[in-house]
Amino acid sequence: MHTQGRFGKASHRLGLVIAAVILVAAAVVYVAWPPGREETEPVTCALSIAVATERDHYLLGQTILVVAELRNESAPVMAGQVYMNITRPTGLSEGPYPMFDDGTRGDGEAGDGRYTTTYTLAESDPEGAWSIRAVGKKDRCSASSSTNFQVYLHPSTPVLGVAAVQAWDEGWEGAPDDV
Repeated sequence: MHTQGRFGKASHRLGLVIAAVILVAAAVVYVAWPPGREETEPVTCALSIAVATERDHYLLGQTILVVAELRNESAPVMAGQVYMNITRPTGLSEGPYPMFDDGTRGDGEAGDGRYTTTYTLAESDPEGAWSIRAVGKKDRCSASSSTNFQVYLHPSTPVLGVAAVQAWDEGWEGAPDDV
């Protein structure tokens, strides 16, 4: 015959009550905050991003400076996350590549809401129309923007409009030549 100690039945009941309270608390926490779900309060986002390259045409082997301005309404957004994907004329997309607002990698001034990165075209890359898509995030908001540019093998590539570009930009540095 098994006999329980001085607190036998009472401690057993207390243990069951504590276990039940813990299970109920865990269930309440799980129902209130299930894993992988964010709060359900509505979020108003006024985040916008604009992306651009320093020019609209490049030669194979040149480095592209990509600049994205991340804003919340009209104010620049510091400490956001910005990255870009680049798509070749073949449809192949590369990235994401991080962009920086830290005064390095082509960024003029740290903390101004202008995020930059560089991308160097290989000599073996294809000619044609390329595109860049930048995505900016801050808190639970995000925004995206795209831009396009042309890549040529060399300045004499016979593409409509290149002769006009060469007339004012013989060095293909993206700025009019001094006359």
